[in-house]
Amino acid sequence: MKPYDEIRRICEKNSRMSAKLVDEFLIGYAARHHGLEKKMNQQFARYRHVTGKFDKGIVNRMKSQYIAHRIFREGGMIGKLMNNPALKRFEGEERDYLEQQAAMPWRFSFSVITGEPEDEFFLMEDIFSELEYLVFSPGISQLKASGNPVLWLNLIGFNGSCWQSYGPIGAFNSFQSDDIYFFATELNPEIGDEADVASHIETNPLPYMMLLSGAAYPLTFHKKEQMRYMMAEYDLDTLDTAALKKSFKTEYDSGVYRFSHKEWGKPPHLAQAYFDENLKLILFTAMTARGFRKLVNGVNVFGYHFSDDPFLSINTSMLVTAQDILKKKIVLNEYEELFHVEPDEGKQEVIDEMNAFMALVLPDINAGRMPDIEVAAGKSGLAIETAHDLVNMVTGKLLDLPAGDAGASQKEAALYREIYLLADEIRQMEPWKWMYETDFFGVKMPENDRVHFVSVMGAEGQFFALSAYKGYHALAQLLDFHEHAETMPPETILTIPHLMLSFADREMLSREHLDTIKLSGIKFRGKGKWPHLEEFVPGYTPVFPEGEALSDLPLLMDQVALVLHRAKEDPGCLFREGDPFDSILVRTPSGSSGRLKWEDRYETFDPEWGGKGVHIDYSLKTRAEVSQLSEGPQVVQVDLVMLPTPVKEKGKKGYFPFMLLLVDKQSGIVPGMAMLTPQPDLHTMYESIPQKLLEEITNLGFRPKKIEIRSELLFVLLQEVLKEAYCSPERVEQMPQLDEAVESLRSHLAP
Repeated sequence: MKPYDEIRRICEKNSRMSAKLVDEFLIGYAARHHGLEKKMNQQFARYRHVTGKFDKGIVNRMKSQYIAHRIFREGGMIGKLMNNPALKRFEGEERDYLEQQAAMPWRFSFSVITGEPEDEFFLMEDIFSELEYLVFSPGISQLKASGNPVLWLNLIGFNGSCWQSYGPIGAFNSFQSDDIYFFATELNPEIGDEADVASHIETNPLPYMMLLSGAAYPLTFHKKEQMRYMMAEYDLDTLDTAALKKSFKTEYDSGVYRFSHKEWGKPPHLAQAYFDENLKLILFTAMTARGFRKLVNGVNVFGYHFSDDPFLSINTSMLVTAQDILKKKIVLNEYEELFHVEPDEGKQEVIDEMNAFMALVLPDINAGRMPDIEVAAGKSGLAIETAHDLVNMVTGKLLDLPAGDAGASQKEAALYREIYLLADEIRQMEPWKWMYETDFFGVKMPENDRVHFVSVMGAEGQFFALSAYKGYHALAQLLDFHEHAETMPPETILTIPHLMLSFADREMLSREHLDTIKLSGIKFRGKGKWPHLEEFVPGYTPVFPEGEALSDLPLLMDQVALVLHRAKEDPGCLFREGDPFDSILVRTPSGSSGRLKWEDRYETFDPEWGGKGVHIDYSLKTRAEVSQLSEGPQVVQVDLVMLPTPVKEKGKKGYFPFMLLLVDKQSGIVPGMAMLTPQPDLHTMYESIPQKLLEEITNLGFRPKKIEIRSELLFVLLQEVLKEAYCSPERVEQMPQLDEAVESLRSHLAP
């Protein structure tokens, strides 16, 4: 007999250790310092429609469980973290605990209880690996006392004597092993066996965690018959359909026979077989186990030898839950629809919906206002994409009408009209109510394959806008900005190329903006409802879009509006199911410019895409001069600062000057600075920085003992040249003395 009292003491000690090291430290540390929080929030955003049903406390516990799994799973972060200086402070028993967890990976396990040898101890069998293990879990004990779950989901870790669960426990009243297998294949159709399911759960556990939303559904019975979708499919060249008519009600449509068992084909059993003449297959379906057996045996009477074990057997509760989680209708039997479709009436119904929709939107279009497409589509019953296409077609024709200003270019007026109609449509949707800044998606331009990555702002109710970041490198810059928001100055956003559509009061718009709105003929009224379009060229002051940026806007905004409509109904459309991280929807065109066809493609983001190489430019002579200087005792901090006061020369674009700043770490004195301008572009300015710094060190008259650099960009630019000049560069996270000097400088220069 196992010494359960001793094991219990080990488990309770392990729980206290877990609370201290995992709950109070590792979860928060990994979330903040390893980018897990951002990625986790992106993943959880896919399932907002599910998590909204849970208490906030449950959601927070699920997030902690998700991060804990990322840390302790096989190949998880704990291997790297063990060598991290932040964990060096844990010694003795605490260090032993961490090493033990690193040696025995945590895993998610769907299991059934096979025994209860002691209070709060359970023998459990994993439904996919069939491995049996001992679990200590007061949580399982409490849940079992209040109901009779038939399946469990736990994140389990080993303490040396038995396993323990961490985080929320899935206690399912009606899900069984076949249900979980079915759900896995809906997530990833490539899954072929139980080992694939177990691997998929470890790779992408979040959708399986969402199954908690259906945990309370009971098993469904009709009297004593359990209701389940039961199906089996076999290849079959020929079927004696004439013979089957003796025992089955027979129907035929489009090359498919349906045979309903004369006794068992009625509710609740619904025992029916389908034979497809073209695909040469037979499909057995029923809603009860008894009905399925009667159906198969009824066919076997005619000389066949089909098994009465179904290939697919799922509870009705799983189908309902899976459809809710995945936000899609799951069709188990596509043949069933053949015997209910009425094509002619369906076509007329669509035509009636289109006519009703046009009657609702034409008054607004004729008055120069953007109609509320979503409301009109809802009232008429028309599909939102069809509604959007109809409005585009009609407004496209209206764009050929004379513009508001008699002397204005008709083509220019048409362009602005299309842009502002789309802008107003986007404002009316208020996408910031259901999307976050990190819910990115892309739109690829047809002429040059340029991709704009779109981000929606305003979730906090302060600034309502959309930004389209130009290219993969711009997206990488933005993600880096979000990840280091605490240390990067807010003006960093001005160094990322993008277009912005915001909504402001009329008095906030420039004369140029107001002129283009007037030229479009579109009317705007009210505070915060006037569209404000800006193009951000790195280092320069924002301007009204021009050139290729302006020409991109109609197609870009049209696709943005379509994606926003879809994302409201299905947030999961922005990501590809089964990809644990970083897959991004990119709307991609094909065909000629006059007849573009758009499709969804998903790209796994690589931060290196689109990056532009840096040619570090400096004088060998200056470097030699620095290397020959004597070393001083000072530690100097170096940073690049964008000044808040733009410079505008007549006939040229305004720009923000930059300052390369040197600060003595001990005294806070500024011994050197150099003014830089983003001309001809910001990239060229970056390439000039190594030479500028060498010149400033030469002016100091000594080589600093150490040069501290916080910016990753500066460190990449300066590391090699400083080493070659016998200086000692060091990357640091904080530079309070330099920050103080910058703040003083800004206060004097701010307008």
